Amino acid sequence: MANKEKFVFTLTTSELNRNGRKLLLEGLDITNFMKNPVMFYNHDTYSLPIGKWENIKFEYDDNGKPIKLTAEAVFDTQDEQAIKVRDKVKAGMLKAVSIGYKISDYSIEPLVSNGEIIGYINVVKKSDMYEGSIVTVPANPNSLLQDSLIPNNENTHQLFVENSLQVIDNHLSTKTPSKFMKISQTVRQWLGLFPTVDTVQQVEGGLHIAETDIAKVVTDVTKLQAEKDDLSKKLADKENDLKTAKDKLQQSEEDLQEAKDKIAELEDKLAIKSGKPLAKGEDKQPTGDTTNNPKLNYATEDDLD
Repeated sequence: MANKEKFVFTLTTSELNRNGRKLLLEGLDITNFMKNPVMFYNHDTYSLPIGKWENIKFEYDDNGKPIKLTAEAVFDTQDEQAIKVRDKVKAGMLKAVSIGYKISDYSIEPLVSNGEIIGYINVVKKSDMYEGSIVTVPANPNSLLQDSLIPNNENTHQLFVENSLQVIDNHLSTKTPSKFMKISQTVRQWLGLFPTVDTVQQVEGGLHIAETDIAKVVTDVTKLQAEKDDLSKKLADKENDLKTAKDKLQQSEEDLQEAKDKIAELEDKLAIKSGKPLAKGEDKQPTGDTTNNPKLNYATEDDLD
């Protein structure tokens, strides 16, 4: 069998699935499955397999606890059904998987949210896995093809970003709790996260943090705009004051020049009356005999010789 593409799936996780069941990975035995890692379509174990699973392994968190089981799908390129399924996976039409397992130990436990019991779930403590299938709709919404390894899928992340931005825009234009819940539900659907308590709280918490941050930015921008408007008004007032001061200065200069002109005129008149030379050097000698008229003789009053 030839397999040029690499299709790596998350086979399962320990998150609550749609059936109200939680599979503990630390209790999942894959020993027998590793011996016969068959792959079916929609758990049809009565038909021939469409391929097999390779590179089967658990992934762990920092505390050494298994958080997911992953594997690479190898399709039978000699099988017509396998080729159809592979082509739909390659085209992004099919991207989910599901595992078959036998339960050997389980418990019924309450599902608690905000300190209140909202239901009961089936916790599978020990199980034996025997097959993995490509499926149309998985019980575990996180059992999916890893997008980063999907061939010819360059637009997937761009579409997700655009959808996420649209959700934020819609959220900012709505402030009622009911619409907030609808938005968070939409985000969960895009992420493949259906109502588990932890997931709901994480998504809603993230939206709340984003709303708080955006509200703070809007408040800061509004405050800065108010400060800008105040400074603009003060600047306009100062410019008006400056113009008024310039007008007053010009008027003062005109008044000063007028006063100087009047002073010069008075000095001229005084000079004529006192027999002194005119302030502006104008020659206004009187006519006729001035010998016996000392008031009209410029040389009699101030000549010291």
